[in-house]
Amino acid sequence: MRIERWSRTLPMLVVCTGLLGLQACATPANGNRVLSREGESQSAPVRTVFPMTLDDVRRLTRDGRTPSEIIAELDRTSTVLDIKPSDVSGLLASGVPPEVLDWLHQRQLDALGDTWKGKLAQQEQAHVQDLRRLRNEMELRAFSRYPYGYSPFYRYSPGFHFGF
Repeated sequence: MRIERWSRTLPMLVVCTGLLGLQACATPANGNRVLSREGESQSAPVRTVFPMTLDDVRRLTRDGRTPSEIIAELDRTSTVLDIKPSDVSGLLASGVPPEVLDWLHQRQLDALGDTWKGKLAQQEQAHVQDLRRLRNEMELRAFSRYPYGYSPFYRYSPGFHFGF
């Protein structure tokens, strides 16, 4: 009777132990790990920085921050705001310093320039690849016309040649 009981419970015990082992292996580690110089791992929190909005700029102005502090905060958060000319008068009326608006406008122009520079660089790279492909194709066509060499002057080289 005892043997029959163990014969039924032993397989269930093995299966449960195996599932617990698999669960322990599949559990992710705690947070992001960074290796230190000694080789031990330490947790390093990764901060997510969101770009600021116009309301954040207005709030910083109301809090009494100087234009240089506001610009430093905008630069730290990599903020690029699309400010329309109709928004400028409202921002000036709400107390946003003109230096901050000038900086935001320059940042917007730089961002547009970067996107256009990237697009122009991609177009130029595609154009260079097309030119290389055409050059290779033309070279293959030119070399296929001369059956005994790569030069039109193969007739004048020493040796016996067939052809015209």
